[in-house]
Amino acid sequence: MGKRELGDEVFWPIYKVLEDLDVPVFIHPHHVAGLDRLQDFYLSNLIGNPLDTTIAAAQLIFSGVLEKYPGLKIILAHGGGQFPFIMGRLEHGYQVRPECEEKVHQPPRLFLKNFYFDTITHNSDALRYLIAFAGIDHVLLGSDYPYDMGNHQPVETVSRVADLTEEDRRKIMRDNAVALFKLKG
Repeated sequence: MGKRELGDEVFWPIYKVLEDLDVPVFIHPHHVAGLDRLQDFYLSNLIGNPLDTTIAAAQLIFSGVLEKYPGLKIILAHGGGQFPFIMGRLEHGYQVRPECEEKVHQPPRLFLKNFYFDTITHNSDALRYLIAFAGIDHVLLGSDYPYDMGNHQPVETVSRVADLTEEDRRKIMRDNAVALFKLKG
């Protein structure tokens, strides 16, 4: 997107078309924020990609995109990055900071229905939290294949999450994507 953020109004006609067509959009970063501080230790990917995913989600909320296009469906890579873990902070910011409510008139949590999340968390506890946070119907099997930071055994990862029923596992591994993309089952 160059120097533009996803909340920039130049992209709003695209969001309108996506909403009208009821087509979800998958967001995955490429050039991450703070790259000058993330050069060592592959931090550009380890921290940068989830950070950029988080920035994208917050931009779509606070810019008013999701309020204007309530039917827009956004799939976030990297288990949503830090987004699921800082929702309370976003909610608090909305309550106490005027710039957070300047373009949006509903609390951030109300836009959670617009987001879907892949399973790329690399941690069963984090994935369990993501499922509790987003709801079982908003979590999709992810692999990030063929990249080195991908999960090369995504089915096994989902299978290892305790407390999931077979129906829940089937939803994550297949049924949610079939429903979201309106595929024939």
